[in-house]
Amino acid sequence: MAPSPDLFAARVDAVALHRAGNLVAAEAAYQSLLARWPDDPSTLNNYGALMRRAGRLDTSLDYLKAALRADETAPDSWSNFGNTLTELERYDDAIQAFVQCLKIAPSHRDALSNLGVVLDRAGRHADAISIFDIAIAMDPDAPKFHTNRALANLALGRYREGFAEYEWRWQTPDMIRHRIQGPVWDGSRYDGQTLLIYLEGGFGDVIQFARFLPQAAALGGRLVLCVPPALVSLLSRVPGVAQVADRLDALWPVDLVCPIMGLPHRLGIGLEQIAPGRAYLRAPESAARWRERLGPSAGRPRIGLVWSGGAHREHDEAAMMNLKRSLHARQMRPIIDAMPGAEFHSLQVGPPAGQIEALADAGRVMDHAGALTSFEETAGLVSHLDLVLSVDTSVAHLAGALGRPVWLLSRFDQCWRWLAGRTDSPWYETMRIYRQPSPAAWGAVIEVVARDVVKICGDAGNFS
Repeated sequence: MAPSPDLFAARVDAVALHRAGNLVAAEAAYQSLLARWPDDPSTLNNYGALMRRAGRLDTSLDYLKAALRADETAPDSWSNFGNTLTELERYDDAIQAFVQCLKIAPSHRDALSNLGVVLDRAGRHADAISIFDIAIAMDPDAPKFHTNRALANLALGRYREGFAEYEWRWQTPDMIRHRIQGPVWDGSRYDGQTLLIYLEGGFGDVIQFARFLPQAAALGGRLVLCVPPALVSLLSRVPGVAQVADRLDALWPVDLVCPIMGLPHRLGIGLEQIAPGRAYLRAPESAARWRERLGPSAGRPRIGLVWSGGAHREHDEAAMMNLKRSLHARQMRPIIDAMPGAEFHSLQVGPPAGQIEALADAGRVMDHAGALTSFEETAGLVSHLDLVLSVDTSVAHLAGALGRPVWLLSRFDQCWRWLAGRTDSPWYETMRIYRQPSPAAWGAVIEVVARDVVKICGDAGNFS
C-alpha cells in the first residue's frame, strides 16, 4: 500500500536531514514520524540506520528488527540490519543478514559491498576478495569496491597488488576533500624539482610510512613534508627530508605532490621489500632530557602503557573503530598486578589519560600526560623503556620505529597492516602481536600478556 501524502512528504524531509548529516534534526523528524506512524517500515529502517551512525547500536538493532517485523521483504532493512550487526561484531549474523538481502535483491550494491567488508573483518580475506570481484564485475568504476578489495589484499600481504588498487580511495567522497591539488608524483625521478609529501590518515600512519621518505628523497631534488605540529620536530631528522612544516604555505611552491600512504605503490614496494630490522626514527635531545628525569632504574623493568586511541569524533566509522581497539585503564590492572617489581609509565594522552585514576591504588603507574606534548617527547621517554604495551595506535608505531620492544594489543578484526595469521610484524622487528581470539575478548588478551611478561621479566619484575 502506498504511503499517505502526509507520510511521504514527512519522510522526504527527514531523509534530507539525515543525508545532510544533521543528525539531531533528523532524529527529531524521525521520532515525530514514528509518533504518528509507529509501524511504518521505511521510517523504522531509516531511524535504525541513523542510530547506527550515532553509535547507539543497541537502539539501532531494536528499530531495525521492528522494521523487518513490519516488512521482512525490504532489502534495505536487511542491509542496514547487517551493518549494525557488523558494528556489534556479530559477524556470522551480519553475513546472514546480507545474504538475505541479496536473495531479495541480488544487485543490491551496498549489501554486496558490506558482505565483503564483514567477511574481511571476520578474517576471511580470500572470501571477501571473491565478493568484491563480483561487485566490481557489476560496477567496474565503483571506488568503494576497489578500495575494499585493496584492503583485503593488503591483509594477505599482497602489497604490490593491494597498494596499486588502494589508489582508488582518492575517488571516494571521504578522501576527495583531503587531497591536495597539484601534479601527482608517479614515482619517477624528479631532479631539480620539489616534491611535497603530505598527511594521510592518522599519526600512526605517518610514522609507519615515514620509513619510505629517504627512498623517495633519493630520487630527486628536494623533498618536503607537511604533517601535524606534534610530528614536526621528530620527523625533521629523517634523512633526505629538506623541510618539515605543519602548514602548506610554509612549504609552497612545490612541483609535485604525493600522500604519504601512496609511497609504497610509487616505489614498487612488495612485502619482501619491507625491512623491519632497522630503527628509522630517533630523538636524541629528548632522550637525554628523559634520562635525567627518570634517573637510574635500579634493575627494575620499565614498562609503558597505552590503553586507548584517538576518538576521531569527526569521522563516524573511525570513531566506532576506536571504541573496538581501545580499553579502559582498569583493564590493564592484571598486568600491573603480575609485575610487583616493575615500574610502569603511562604514555596515554588525551581524555583517556584521566582513566589512570582507576589505577591509582596500584601505586606504580607514573602519569606523564602533561609532559608528552609532542611525539618528540614521547619518543624520548620510550627510548628508556624496556617494553611498551599498546593498543593499535600511534605509540605502537613509534616504539617500533625507534626499535624498542613493543607488544601490540590488537582487536579481533585487526587492521590490514598487521597481516593475517601472524604474531610478528614485517614492519617492526621488535613488535609482538596479541590479537583478540574472538570479538571484544580483551580479557583473554590481557591474561596472555600478563603471563608472557612474567615469563620474560619474572614475577618480581627483574629481568631473567
